[in-house]
Amino acid sequence: MEIAVGEFAEAAHPFVDGLGERRVIIDIRGERLDILRLKAALGNVPSFESALRERAGRLASFRHESFARVRAIEIEKATGTLLIVSDHVRGVRLSTLLAAAEKRSVSIDVPAAARLIRQLVAGLCAWREQMPDTVHGAIGTDRIMITPDGRLIIVEPIL
Repeated sequence: MEIAVGEFAEAAHPFVDGLGERRVIIDIRGERLDILRLKAALGNVPSFESALRERAGRLASFRHESFARVRAIEIEKATGTLLIVSDHVRGVRLSTLLAAAEKRSVSIDVPAAARLIRQLVAGLCAWREQMPDTVHGAIGTDRIMITPDGRLIIVEPIL
């Protein structure tokens, strides 16, 4: 993989959650990518990196419009931090949308919510059909992106 980890331009402020810090970067070809810098506690577990790489290999052929493609597992040279490199997903996290709606006391549009749920279920059914022995354990509002055209995309599916 030809990404210059450690030599990239930052394109956005990071999103931080319990798994790590997620940033949008611009690689050496000018392409936007998403980088998840995993927390040191995860990377320090001896078997975690090998398990993550094995899972990435198993999911390499899986393609569905509801899942962001993971491109590589890298180690940041300067810090030794484990990185998950994925296709960039333009949009907003579902957790951010829900927090904003709650803060402004805006009710959730039921037809819009049903549309998103249908997309999620269709994606998970495709996952199950193509990889029946693989579970997705990190689906949550922080890992669900809503694109500007209303599509739902699950990021970091190897988690």
